[in-house]
Amino acid sequence: RSKLQFLYFIEGGKKMEPIPHDQLPNVLTEQGSSGVWLMVQEVLFNQHERAAYPERWELVTSIVFFLMWVVLRKLAFNGFLVRMSKAMGAPDELGEYKWCVLAWNGMFHTWSTVWLLEWLPLHRWYWHTEWLWENINESQPQKMELEMKAFYMLQLGYHFQSLFWHFMEERRPDFVTMMVHHIVTVMLIVGSYLFSYCRIGMLVLLVHDASDIPVTMVKCFHMCGWLKASHTLFVVMVVVWFYTRLYLYPFWVIGSTWSYPPPNRFGVIWYAFVGLMSILFVLHVWWFHQFIKIALGIAKHGSGKDITETREAAEDKNRNLDIEQGGRKD
Repeated sequence: RSKLQFLYFIEGGKKMEPIPHDQLPNVLTEQGSSGVWLMVQEVLFNQHERAAYPERWELVTSIVFFLMWVVLRKLAFNGFLVRMSKAMGAPDELGEYKWCVLAWNGMFHTWSTVWLLEWLPLHRWYWHTEWLWENINESQPQKMELEMKAFYMLQLGYHFQSLFWHFMEERRPDFVTMMVHHIVTVMLIVGSYLFSYCRIGMLVLLVHDASDIPVTMVKCFHMCGWLKASHTLFVVMVVVWFYTRLYLYPFWVIGSTWSYPPPNRFGVIWYAFVGLMSILFVLHVWWFHQFIKIALGIAKHGSGKDITETREAAEDKNRNLDIEQGGRKD
């Protein structure tokens, strides 16, 4: 077995081999029962009393979270988000609404990314993907911790909410593309929950939520005419998108399905799961291509009027601001 990277961190530079479960009491006695070692005992060796197998009926709880997100979205829109959009300089009522939608999505992605970056590094399968399929076989699913189950249902409820508003709001030129994205995401979350692919599902959620943060920030700043800020963040967005969705996602996440496949991989469900992840990757490549076209347009014409149009409506072109036409020189 490979060495565990976070044991390397905990030991302050001293690498250690994985500790067999029956040797833990001796190691804890030698090292002292500090909070760090108790954490190692609990997390690395799956000593979770609250861990349980996923149940199909638990997916029903996502409906509660769907309603929760709808209500919270409405409260946020009618509360501080509208005031923030006006303070930022959203052009009109429709612009304020679009700004609130972007800010709402950005808030969720930020919360999700922060939580995942706090929780995932405590697990060995985050550092070494060969542990993704630990204790799983054709007849026995993988146990899930209570925190993972709750996070999954929160994510599923949120994406149901996104799909709901996608059909309720005015249709845009990218309606079909975004609909495919939402549907594939929901299918991946539900499928990974039912068939014990939740660990890799958590990695998929991390790379997507982390890359969506700068996307929403770029659109919010540009919509309000903060062109220098939006152009700077656009560079950050392209770099983050490339690293997370075009490097980590295909090589770290999808690649792990081929390097360390689970024992029950030879089935329709497994190939469907990998196929859905591959569809998302194709969408990532297409969006990155649009980003590069925008970047070339900015470099050639010095204008950022198309910076939000990769996933926005073409009919909003007249709302986007050029550097030459009243944009803030922040």
